[in-house]
Amino acid sequence: MFSILFVQGMIKLLDETLELKVREDEVSLVESIIPECEAEFADIMLKETTREYSCELSVIQDSFLTMENGGRCGGVILYAHNRRIVCSNTLEDRLNQIFESQLPSIRKGLFPVNK
Repeated sequence: MFSILFVQGMIKLLDETLELKVREDEVSLVESIIPECEAEFADIMLKETTREYSCELSVIQDSFLTMENGGRCGGVILYAHNRRIVCSNTLEDRLNQIFESQLPSIRKGLFPVNK
């Protein structure tokens, strides 16, 4: 599952180097799948754009996801350009996006139009 979150963030940011913020207990797992994610990103970009792209990932070792910034459920925050551009791809953020996209249908169910 991590690889999906990483590759989606890599495609969104489209930078040569990205830093990853993950939970402290997941650092070793994340470091073990980084080469796989970099290769998957390169394959997807070559197939979709017919151009070679590469991205180098590194895990931030001095700061980790906490309960306050999305670490409750896990996921990743990707940083580009000296941590000035941020792509938060935590599971909490993704759930919030889904909830917000479903608000119109929730409103329609709660407040039907009278004919």
